Amino acid sequence: FTDFTSFRGDPKGILVGLNGHFQGGETGTPGQETDALLLSLDLSFEFGGTNVFFEAIYERLDEGGPGGTRSPFGFVVHAGHFVTEKLEIVARYEYADLDPLVPPDTINILSVGANWYFHRNRVKLSGDFGYAFDAVPVTQQYTDYRRDVRFASGQIVVRIQLQILF
Repeated sequence: FTDFTSFRGDPKGILVGLNGHFQGGETGTPGQETDALLLSLDLSFEFGGTNVFFEAIYERLDEGGPGGTRSPFGFVVHAGHFVTEKLEIVARYEYADLDPLVPPDTINILSVGANWYFHRNRVKLSGDFGYAFDAVPVTQQYTDYRRDVRFASGQIVVRIQLQILF
């Protein structure tokens, strides 16, 4: 579970992660008090050539003022399968309901691509094609999606990267 993939012949396994955090605002001080509850669950399955990853995140923010309570939620499902010793095809679906005060407030993205491993997990060429079905409400700094205008849809992202681990 150290490489986020499952090469052919790797042992089979399941990894489960659960996280929770609560933070209460300090009462009796000036300013807005915020209570926050964050929960996440992630599951990794490795099948000796095929891998599946699932993560869900829930957040409840009570800002105690006019903003009220917000409950953003999101999940991602990612799967990969080696079709040869060096070529892995991958697919990923991402969904988020950001629950802001003003729409658009959802992210709905499907990506497909492939990884070519030159030297196991030390040198990898990755490429994928992603399509956002809804308007992207925020700029995604590391995923190359840009904030859309309200009610836009159909944003396409094509990425290619070379990863070297040393």
